[in-house]
Amino acid sequence: MAEMARLLIDALGGCSGDMFLAALIDLGASARSLAAGLRGLDLPEPFRLRVEKSVARGFSGTRVEIRLKHGGRWTRPENLPSAHVHGHGHRHDHEHGGRHAHTPGPARHRHPHAHRAWSDIDRLLRRARLPTRARERARVVFKLLAEAEGRVHGIPAARVAFHEVGATDSILDIVGVCLGLEELGADELLCSAIGVATGFVDCAHGRLPLPAPATHLLLEGRPVIQTGESTELCTPTGAALLVALARFTPPTGAYAVERTGIGLSHRIPEKAPPFLRVSEIRAWETAPAGLIRERLCWICADLDDMQPEYLRLAEEHLRAAGALDVSFAPLHMKKGRLGVEVRALAAPERADAVAAALLEHTTTFGLRRTEVLRDSLPRRMEAVRTRFGNARVKVGTLPSGATKHHVEYEDVARISREKGVAWSKVLAEVERRRLE
Repeated sequence: MAEMARLLIDALGGCSGDMFLAALIDLGASARSLAAGLRGLDLPEPFRLRVEKSVARGFSGTRVEIRLKHGGRWTRPENLPSAHVHGHGHRHDHEHGGRHAHTPGPARHRHPHAHRAWSDIDRLLRRARLPTRARERARVVFKLLAEAEGRVHGIPAARVAFHEVGATDSILDIVGVCLGLEELGADELLCSAIGVATGFVDCAHGRLPLPAPATHLLLEGRPVIQTGESTELCTPTGAALLVALARFTPPTGAYAVERTGIGLSHRIPEKAPPFLRVSEIRAWETAPAGLIRERLCWICADLDDMQPEYLRLAEEHLRAAGALDVSFAPLHMKKGRLGVEVRALAAPERADAVAAALLEHTTTFGLRRTEVLRDSLPRRMEAVRTRFGNARVKVGTLPSGATKHHVEYEDVARISREKGVAWSKVLAEVERRRLE
């Protein structure tokens, strides 16, 4: 998994499952990895993930299509027999029209095609071979979706059933998004107000206002913007994803955009953006004048069952893996045991390697990661000649312009061993010669 990331979602153009998935792929998630991960669902229906770079109304981005096999042919779910066609000349988004919910049984509603209950979908997700966080995120999204559909139709969420074709499509979209977030290491999602349309759609339940009923309920208490569009912008699946996974609050303070993903819609609205934009952001931190600021990662573990003499060996392996610093601190742990905290500081690009070394060369079964900012002085190395040999001195410049220095221990120790001279004499000689 990637390093911890914050994602900013611009949803003025609305959101659907395939738009969200496309944006994450455009941002950097691997389509091949996502397709492999989706096979962990063990769905009975064959599926394909079609990904293409495209342009919509002059905007370049990525478009994703889920294709299912029917009658020996690969086709989009809304083109299958269970999709609904609307009287005003366009096909309602497959995430709503092909997936609407109702109470099973002839007393409420008759349909010639199969359905999949929410309880069956939840059971499928619990049994799927998925990363734990991706699975739990997907379950939360579907739970919200089922609860909203249940409110629309006046039934408990447990009795909500989805058209089988539409359910498969939504499962793939929702789990695909959750897998993409996991691959990108997205720990925090921030979302803008969501663009919605006015007007109506015609579907199996008759003429309905926009946003569609389930979407309207999902967005209760969330910020929305009327765009003036007459075609659906935010689908129930898109709304459930945003409500379940994101916070509707702007980033605090200044921030920098690291990279951006554009997920194109399958419909082209006249005014609203024809895309969902997802950006990876980081806080814009500026160091005080005269200091160097770096974003680093603490990688830590608490140990109470490792022989202390092997901690030095662990330190060597951590430094070899790229740790900038390694420290140990005593702990009083559970059941009265004495322990030690191992802390390694690493640059983000070396964090995975250092974490692997900590797991490999200590007795820990887990570790913690924390992003930190380090401010340091600009520095240089000076070589000092002495009668015992050469030694390096690190010199740092303070913001005031004054300097401070430190004689390198390794050089003092080397000279002391080679010349048989007490380390204190070597150190004093280096300090004296440096001032000359």
